[in-house]
Amino acid sequence: MQCLRQFSDFFTHSPGVRLFDERQFVRALELFDGEAQKAPDRRHREYARYHAATCCYVLGQYPRAKRDLILANKWAGKADDRPLRMACVFTLATLEVAMGNHEKGLGIFEKFRALYENRLEPYDRSMLLLNVALTHLRLKQLDEAAQLLDKAQDFARRARDLHLDTYVHYYRSLLLQRQGDQVGALEHLERAAALAEQGGDPYDQARCQWQLGNHWLRRERFDNALKALKKAIRVSKQAGFKVEAAKCLNDYAWAYFKKGRLTEAKSYAEEAILTGREAGVDTANYLDTLEQINAHINDFYEEEKLIAELERETAREFELVGYSDGIIQLADAIRTFAPCNDPVLIYGETGTGKELVAHAVHLTSARRDRPFIKRNCAAIPENLMESELFGHVKGSFTGATTDRKGIFEEANGGTLFLDEIGEMPPSLQSKLLRVLENGEFYRVGSSELVRVDVRLIAATNRMLVAEMHKGNFREDLFFRLNTIKLDLPPLRDRKEDISVLVNHFLFGLNEEFDKYYKVLSEDALQTMEAYAFPGNVRELKNIIRAAYLTSKGRMISSADVSRFFQSGMPVQVRQAAQALPQVAPPLEHHLEEAADAFHDALTEEDEGRVVPFATTELVEKASLKDYVLAAEKRHLLGVLKHCDSVNKACAVLQISRPTFYQKLKVHGISLSNKRLV
Repeated sequence: MQCLRQFSDFFTHSPGVRLFDERQFVRALELFDGEAQKAPDRRHREYARYHAATCCYVLGQYPRAKRDLILANKWAGKADDRPLRMACVFTLATLEVAMGNHEKGLGIFEKFRALYENRLEPYDRSMLLLNVALTHLRLKQLDEAAQLLDKAQDFARRARDLHLDTYVHYYRSLLLQRQGDQVGALEHLERAAALAEQGGDPYDQARCQWQLGNHWLRRERFDNALKALKKAIRVSKQAGFKVEAAKCLNDYAWAYFKKGRLTEAKSYAEEAILTGREAGVDTANYLDTLEQINAHINDFYEEEKLIAELERETAREFELVGYSDGIIQLADAIRTFAPCNDPVLIYGETGTGKELVAHAVHLTSARRDRPFIKRNCAAIPENLMESELFGHVKGSFTGATTDRKGIFEEANGGTLFLDEIGEMPPSLQSKLLRVLENGEFYRVGSSELVRVDVRLIAATNRMLVAEMHKGNFREDLFFRLNTIKLDLPPLRDRKEDISVLVNHFLFGLNEEFDKYYKVLSEDALQTMEAYAFPGNVRELKNIIRAAYLTSKGRMISSADVSRFFQSGMPVQVRQAAQALPQVAPPLEHHLEEAADAFHDALTEEDEGRVVPFATTELVEKASLKDYVLAAEKRHLLGVLKHCDSVNKACAVLQISRPTFYQKLKVHGISLSNKRLV
């Protein structure tokens, strides 16, 4: 309430007020609790107690909030501090309504009105009437609510405040929804959203867009709901409103679920849970959403079909994750060009996800049920590349003991992805052009013409125009490949996606380690957003995994991530990392201790639930990815030696059967000579 601002010393000197105004309630609560205990002035302590109670109310900690409000109100009565007493009673009434005690809350509101309403300024009086009207709405007393909203609108006009005007229309839309006037409700809700935009308050914008999304959800207009909720998520994230972001993400997941897009629904439900945990709110409702989505998946997909989906690499690692304009435009381009059969040329730096995009094009096309074959031209020896592409017949060269199909024949009817197309020697480029033009070629050593129907997707991190001018790449092949061009933005150009990607990878790690939840601190996120990421998303993923394994406790700090940055990090990041206490030495000095560091961070209860990596001797100068994969493979083989069934192995590893089979595929482990069934 604005009447509290009369105690200017508190709002000037309290460190928690700024965080409170920014809606960073968890950190603000910590500071207010400290002030409530240690501030020398009793009035300052009680104002801090009141604001701590308000933080608890927002975070859903209702019993604690009620206790602190009663204590602050008791002191305010003795000290005759009318503004604080008014604020305590008002918030207590709002709290009772939030707890479901509508009649009790309404009774407190009515007593408050009788004592204080005529003494309030127009702003506070309008806010009071709006909250009382909302209580009548929840009690389905619509006539009383309508009268109060009329009065609130009158005082809002006197106050000349856009925030009040926004909420008058906002609550009016709720009233009309209860009355069954959906058209009128939508008009007032859109008016509220427009006023919120005009006022520039991100909280009002996020809340109006969230309510607009819920309106469309109830009317089963899911595309409209997704559009509104997406805007609410973007505004909430940019303003740092994690409580609101979690709510919006949960509803965003539900909209995708109702559309039948279960993969996206699960991904956003997971992000809602992580965001809610970071915000410190109760995530029970978000967990319920995820459970319903998982139950739906389990009901409609048999285990074998889910395993097949995993083998087709449609798991979370292969999704386009992000809200940036570049990713949205890329997704739109994939949906536009996937149905045709023209070649696609993908440009992107290393680690930007060229293979992911190629696979997305294949899955979105009519060839989705046909083969998707992928090869890296740079990994094929030049003297074997023609045979690899087009196949050979027996005796065509030394070592050709049998006939062999090439990858073009393997991909017949489907899609062939050639990465690093710029590495293909010029002698083969003309043959590749013939296949693209006519769909025909000869095997090495054969005079029999082979015809195929293959869509080619090529990728490169080179500038092919420059290579063409140097004579390293054929001009006619370039123009044939360049029919459809997709440019992948580097991670440094879409910084707003870093937090989304971090949550995406962290949830996967938390799931892998049996729900042992870890989150990234605000400082760590800011440090990562200042880093250039020369290795793009691949580097981000490896850094998050390394920090997850080596960090102690449930919070991953800035020091935990910055130790894995390359030496060419930005100056501001390097200086920030140097300022942090106890920053560990470089990665090569830490890998042998990674598993032990992770194990030490677990409680006794967690040790019974989490399967840590085995601590093994590390080959000198091995990369983090190689070390982690080698340790994981050794652990899998060790478990397989002592288990005689898949179910037992999954129970020991504490992972699902689909995840178990996926791990076997990744490490090339076959069960053909095992006793497991």
